[in-house]
This record gives sequence, C-alpha cells and structure tokens, in this order.
Amino acid sequence: MINAIILTHGDFGRALLNTTEKIIGPVDAVKVLSNELTSIKDLVIDLDKIVNDWRDNDILIAVDFCGGSCWHAAQVVKRNKNNVVLISGINLPMMLSFVSRRDAFKLPELAEYLKESSIKGTELIIQNE
Repeated sequence: MINAIILTHGDFGRALLNTTEKIIGPVDAVKVLSNELTSIKDLVIDLDKIVNDWRDNDILIAVDFCGGSCWHAAQVVKRNKNNVVLISGINLPMMLSFVSRRDAFKLPELAEYLKESSIKGTELIIQNE
C-alpha cells in the first residue's frame, strides 16, 4: 500500500482527510501536517521523520500548491529518495482517487492518475443569458 503525507496551509489538509473519511470511511497510512505556526526548517524535520519511519513504503507527499513553504519543505525531503513522489494541487477528487486506487498502481503511475483525476474533477459551466 502507498502511504501519504498531506501537507497544507492551515487546516485544509485535516479538513480534506475528514471529508474523505466521511465519504469513504476510515483511511489508514495517511498523515496530515500543516505549516501553521511552523518554520520550513521544522516542516522538513517533521516530514523527514515520517518518511524515515515509512522508509519501507512508497510515499506520496501531496501539498496544496506549488511554490509555497509546504512545497519547498517537501522538495527538500523528497531529494534523493526514490520511494517518495511529490504532487501539488491536492483536492477532494485527487484524495478520493488516492484512497480508492492506491493499491492498483505503482507510485509514479498513481501520481499521474491523481493528476488526471484532479483535472477531470474540475468542470466549468458558463450559462449564456
């Protein structure tokens, strides 16, 4: 099974996991971290501890957006670790797909599938007057 770390700003990651569990049920092997009141240095330390604890597993680190403190901390931890993939833009369609499909794919293919799930989960309807 592929494990996941959800690293976001504020309470977004916790809310995302709680919502996922309301839809699907309990979710194992997912940790949630927030950057709230935490330095990038401390985020790196916290992430690195989880990754080292899970060193025998493949790990997806999902952050809310590319370029922020969560992204930068995750990049530092991901460096030189072949069992870790980093993805940005975590959202509910991506989270639901992760939980339901993480046993069906190897990590790199799962990350590609999640990216596509995120895109497919976005629709735009513009009504003409």
